[in-house]
Amino acid sequence: MIAPTKILTGTLRCLKAGVNPEFPEQGTPQGGVVSPLLANITLNGVEELHHVIRYADDMVAILKPEDDAEEILGRIEAFLTSRGCSINEMMTLVVRAIDGFDFRQLALQSPEKREV
Repeated sequence: MIAPTKILTGTLRCLKAGVNPEFPEQGTPQGGVVSPLLANITLNGVEELHHVIRYADDMVAILKPEDDAEEILGRIEAFLTSRGCSINEMMTLVVRAIDGFDFRQLALQSPEKREV
């Protein structure tokens, strides 16, 4: 990682901190300043599995009609499991782009279905 010494030291401290066994469900707070950084460190390489768009600590996988969504989701889950993470089922949605979806408070929809 190329960064000023203080940022590098702080990042390494966050990574070394680990999890408190008494509170394993606690971690980096959602929306915390270090959350996107740690997410990007964790997700580094996921784009080699499939085409994805990442922003901060969110991700969208872009599939073609012939792609098997469950198979790709399984590969991403295995990727995350190897890093000690998992997919948040409540935050995971498989939809057709033409039906639209929300990403980072933006409503995205294919132009074929959008009402003008």
